[in-house]
Amino acid sequence: MEKNKPNLDQDTNKKIELAKSIASRGQTVARTYASLEDGVARLIKTISYMFDRFVFNPRLSGVVSFVLALVVYLTVNNGWTNPTLSYAESLGDVALSTTANTEVYEIVGLPESVEVTVMGEMSDIQMTKSTGGYKIVADLSGLTEGTHTINFIPTNFSDRVDVICNPSSATVTIRRKISWKKNLTYDYINTDKMNARYILGEPNFETEEIIIRASQETVNNIALVKALIDVSDVNGSFEQEAPLVAFDNQGNRIDVDMVPSSVHVSVNVSSPNKTVPIILVPKGEIPNNKAISEITMDQAAITIYAAESVLNAIDNFTVEFDVSEMVSDSSLVASIKLPSGVKSASISKVNLEVKLVEATTKVIEGIRLSYVGLDSKYKFDIVNDEDMDIDVEITGSPERVEAITAEDLEVYVDMSKVGTGQRTLEVHVKGSDNLLKYKSLKETVDFVFVE
Repeated sequence: MEKNKPNLDQDTNKKIELAKSIASRGQTVARTYASLEDGVARLIKTISYMFDRFVFNPRLSGVVSFVLALVVYLTVNNGWTNPTLSYAESLGDVALSTTANTEVYEIVGLPESVEVTVMGEMSDIQMTKSTGGYKIVADLSGLTEGTHTINFIPTNFSDRVDVICNPSSATVTIRRKISWKKNLTYDYINTDKMNARYILGEPNFETEEIIIRASQETVNNIALVKALIDVSDVNGSFEQEAPLVAFDNQGNRIDVDMVPSSVHVSVNVSSPNKTVPIILVPKGEIPNNKAISEITMDQAAITIYAAESVLNAIDNFTVEFDVSEMVSDSSLVASIKLPSGVKSASISKVNLEVKLVEATTKVIEGIRLSYVGLDSKYKFDIVNDEDMDIDVEITGSPERVEAITAEDLEVYVDMSKVGTGQRTLEVHVKGSDNLLKYKSLKETVDFVFVE
């Protein structure tokens, strides 16, 4: 313990000396700051004294006045003062107003609107926006046929704002109008908003000829004039005023004067329909040598809505359902798919209960081959006479297979796409029971065709 005492004394002495050094430096800085402060005060006092003697000296008053006036003049005329702030704000697209004799002349080249910006004090801009009533005018009065460059004229704006138009001018072509007669066609619009069970008849127009007023160049581009008949929410026969629109060959609208601009039209609306039986057709192969013995369904018939010509060609409605993953008795939902031309149906699905049994097979021999679709310009001979009699294999539930006879089968080839020479055609089999599988034991037959 006695050995460490000299070291502690040395550390204490060093700290005392450091404190004295810091205190000495602080006093030196204080004296320097006080001296500097005193010098600045004396300088300001001297400048103030000299300024007073100069400004308030009677002999120098004229010079002082001239200098001050010069300073004020230069300040004002060089923008050194703080001017009133100026703002710019867009008014967006403003519709272009045209002053022209549009009864006689067609104007080509004018924009529909002009982008307008106003500049000025914010209060004046806000007043312009809230007051409204302003417009941009294209004044063509007094101009005749030909090409002209015109400036757009801001009108009814406050004098306290500057107006900038983009574009500020346009090059226009003025053409003299002619009168031209044109027959009407029509389009039904918004058909997606009409109940599909209704069928639209041919429209009956009050007049089918209209007069177009346009330049010869525009008339030459008109391909069709259509009455646009709106059928939104139609559920019966109706009448309306249909607007008329002119179109070019690309289907683009053409803006022209038409007399009349709309036409009165009456349309007969009907709802032809037909109720036909549902025919079930299984698709795919039932696994594990199973076959359908019985199907019950909650809907045996369906009412379809279509044009009379479509309905006349339909005697039943086929509903397909997949059996490729059926391994036991099953409950299925078969969706209704509408054939071409059928607009709507009374149901959208059929619920099925399917029962399966072990499948059996039998062969019916010697069914006479027939043909369909042969063009009258062709004659044919079969290459092998024995191919005229076809054996057919039938697979299904035992009861259904046993019930099928040769009279229930049709074996045929399709000759609708043949040409001259020898052709190999696929043999098709159709049976009266759609729940059975039919297979021709001869897949193809050869024929020779001549004209």
